Amino acid sequence: MNFKDIEYFQQLVTEKNFTKVANFFQVSQPTVTYAIKRIEQELGVVLFIRDQSHHKVELTAAGKLFAHHATSLLTEWKLAKKELQQLSDEKIRFGLPPIIGNYFFHEFSQALLEEQLLNYLELVEGGSNELTKRLKAGRLDMGVVGSIHPLRDTHLISEVLMIRDFVIVVSPDHPLATRSSVSFHELAQEEFLLLNEHYIHPMALQAFATQAHINPLIRHQGQDLAILKSMIRANIGIGFLTELAIFKEDGLIQIPITDHDQPRFWVSLVRSHEAPESGIRTQLIDIIRSLLHEEKTV
Repeated sequence: MNFKDIEYFQQLVTEKNFTKVANFFQVSQPTVTYAIKRIEQELGVVLFIRDQSHHKVELTAAGKLFAHHATSLLTEWKLAKKELQQLSDEKIRFGLPPIIGNYFFHEFSQALLEEQLLNYLELVEGGSNELTKRLKAGRLDMGVVGSIHPLRDTHLISEVLMIRDFVIVVSPDHPLATRSSVSFHELAQEEFLLLNEHYIHPMALQAFATQAHINPLIRHQGQDLAILKSMIRANIGIGFLTELAIFKEDGLIQIPITDHDQPRFWVSLVRSHEAPESGIRTQLIDIIRSLLHEEKTV
């Protein structure tokens, strides 16, 4: 059954006149007449009684019953069209820091491709501090970010996915490279190469330093993780990173920190309270949980 035919039918119920319906839709009168005939033939009933003397039509009992269903059909059809249009237009502004992105983005992008969700994602890169601020301000819909404690904010919905340690990172040529562990107070004279304030690493470093009663020497701060690793490899200083940031192919040595009650790297799935729910967002959340949640360690 053609939905345009049902629209003609519904308007004819209101106007009770074929000419008025044709004028309303700016079509010829036979177009409306044939539409009604098609419905009647498909249903096997007569929907209207024609009153030729008064140039109007009246609903039959069958017509009244179908009119009730026609209203529901058109309402559902218009709603479906609207939701499908919103679905095709939907873009999820998704924040992902490079450290977390490098850790799981290959599997993440593959899963998005398989579920045909890749085109719905507008990826926004940045440090966790910067992305968390954007989430609070409503400039992002969702993200996976790091913090040094569980995120609690009235503007956000947060779910911890995994927890990892911070480590000292050095060149294989650095004197510390042979150490199996190190306490933070031993690093008072070392020069640190550090990610900048867009990331949570400066806060974590300061927490370690305060607890160890030292004033860390910062030689360089930047936001490019690849450059930072290159500088560490060149033995320009030592790095302070979450263990998630280091891969075997980096050619770097990571050294555990032995301090008690140390800050840790909390990875959370964070959503804005104002972001509307949708099937696509639910699918995206399920994918992220499947890739990261089972990795969670305490």
